Formats: sequence, C-alpha cells, structure tokens
Amino acid sequence: MRRVARPVGALGDWARGLNEQNLSQPAPDFSYPELNEFASLVRSSLSSVQQSLAREQRFVRFTSHELRTPSASSAPTSSCWSGCVRSHASTRQWSSRRSTASIAPV
Repeated sequence: MRRVARPVGALGDWARGLNEQNLSQPAPDFSYPELNEFASLVRSSLSSVQQSLAREQRFVRFTSHELRTPSASSAPTSSCWSGCVRSHASTRQWSSRRSTASIAPV
C-alpha cells in the first residue's frame, strides 16, 4: 500500500505546488503510467485555464479603455449641449415676451 501511496502523495504535492511560473515545466515521473497521465492532464488543464485567464484580462483591459475613451470625449459635448439648450430656452422666452409686448395696445 505504501508503495502506491508515496507516488500519489507526490502527485498531490506537485499539483498543489503548480503556479504560473512552473506550469510550463514538464511533470515529474510518478512511477505509474496512470499517475503520469493524470499529471499530464492536470498540467494541460491548468495551462488552458491560464491561457483563458490571460485572454480575459486582455479583453477587460481593452474594453475598459474603450469604454473610458468615449465617456471622456462626450463629457465636454454634453455640457455644451446643455448650455446650448439653456441658451435656446432663454432666447425663446425673451422672444416670446418681446412679441407679446409688441402686440399690446399702446
């Protein structure tokens, strides 16, 4: 039993110690083809997850930049529009009062 338990324990230790830096290194020999195949499967699965995470991080960086850019450029435009609308409203009120005043009998 111990003869099987040691390689299984070594496989568990190896899997727990995997990180971004050592994931690209080949898996050690665990004495049994089944354990070696399982180690290869674990390594390839984690490598796939790491690649997906890197793609997702690039997407988030790109998207956040793209979302910030239009917001920054539209802020001056929106303040200009609100100023134009206020200006137009006060001009209409002034024009409306002037036309009403000119119609009033003298």
